[in-house]
Amino acid sequence: SFLGQEDRAQEERTAAVRLEPGLVRQTEGYKKGSELLREGHYREAMEVYNRWNLVYPSCVPLMVGQAKGQAALGKTRDAMTTLEAALRLAPGDPEALAALKGIESHSPKEGKGPA
Repeated sequence: SFLGQEDRAQEERTAAVRLEPGLVRQTEGYKKGSELLREGHYREAMEVYNRWNLVYPSCVPLMVGQAKGQAALGKTRDAMTTLEAALRLAPGDPEALAALKGIESHSPKEGKGPA
């Protein structure tokens, strides 16, 4: 039946993304979340990323998008935690490292006086 084929197709996509997380960039959900972030619709982007994180848990590109949304909403600590988790899954991931550096450069430096 058609529904059985759809279920199988989704299972195959999920398995493929688990093997190669970068493939998530080709999904409608990832594209929509990225578009919403670019347009400044941060809450809507977070809803999309949260939903897709349920389908593709521990997917570093989704985690990076989620962290960018968290940071844009002023949830810097959550964003840092998300990126640290992403980097534990994919040490040295350039996208996660760039996002982390960007967040660190825009967050107040607590407890640091003048040099």
